[in-house]
Amino acid sequence: MKRVLASALSVASLMFVAACSESATAPEAPNVGAPARALASNPQGWTLSKTVVGMQKECTPKGIENGMTCMQPVGSTTATHSLAAGDTVWILYEIRITAPQMGATATVIDDVIKQCQEQLGPEFGCSAWGFDIAALKTGSPVQFNADATVYTFRFWLDIFNKNACVPRNFTNTATVIPGTPPGAQLNSSATVTINVKPAPSCSPPPVVAICDFVTFGRLVTEVGGKKVVISGNAGGNNADGSIKGEFHIEVNGTDYHVSDIATYGAITSGALAGLPNARVITGIARNGKSVELRLYDGGEPGKGTDRVYVKIDGVEYLGANGQLIDQGNMQYHANCRGPKK
Repeated sequence: MKRVLASALSVASLMFVAACSESATAPEAPNVGAPARALASNPQGWTLSKTVVGMQKECTPKGIENGMTCMQPVGSTTATHSLAAGDTVWILYEIRITAPQMGATATVIDDVIKQCQEQLGPEFGCSAWGFDIAALKTGSPVQFNADATVYTFRFWLDIFNKNACVPRNFTNTATVIPGTPPGAQLNSSATVTINVKPAPSCSPPPVVAICDFVTFGRLVTEVGGKKVVISGNAGGNNADGSIKGEFHIEVNGTDYHVSDIATYGAITSGALAGLPNARVITGIARNGKSVELRLYDGGEPGKGTDRVYVKIDGVEYLGANGQLIDQGNMQYHANCRGPKK
């Protein structure tokens, strides 16, 4: 069914409106004025913009009494918000389409929930309200009034931080496919950086500073149909006091490259604890993901004797106790590499 829209935005009819309360109900839309826009356009005269109008955490009764003071106006295509584990933020988006003539038709697509879940991962929950979110997933047909060339609507995205350990960027993209008159497809995006306050579970296990090191070449194993390949070296000291080494963990084709090792040491608890000369290595990959790698050299030949444990952004890929490798070899070296601390 086509939606006929007037040139002026009717907030009451085009978006979810509710009082803000401690029960995590989406807040009312703020009046923040005209937002800054980054327009996408085509030669046929169509334009499209996607904007973050405002952001808001759950309001308290005091916030309501003070006139929704918990709303943070944005009015831009980029925004940043700090979100502790267990907290929720509402993001108010606006999509604005300009047609080259009155009475035009188009299809707008914005699968915001899917985009949110795919980009932020399992550490976040995503839901949305306003306009026709279900129709936007696959394409919502719209028709301009006979006296209108501008089509504007808003909706809310709800992001809940379950237990994220590192900051994330979320870029939401809207797509417009012109109908009458025809024209080239348009895409417009808005990006929100979610700075997280790490939960206690994000803290790496305690390590005992030591000077030995491990080397490991193309360790291969598989779990749940996902191939995991690990290679690198870790341990010992650089002249500046940092830890020597770097490593790659490739999971089903995605490479997590840790070039600066944050910690290296003996394992005091958890997976592989109690095994002689087992080591735990942690760091942040170049793609921003937190990585924890535990290794145990079980002797030759490596296959069926060496054991690995992998955790990326809080997700265990080889089970809670690690897994024997199917290919490759790791070597524990008892001698010190580099200057002793």
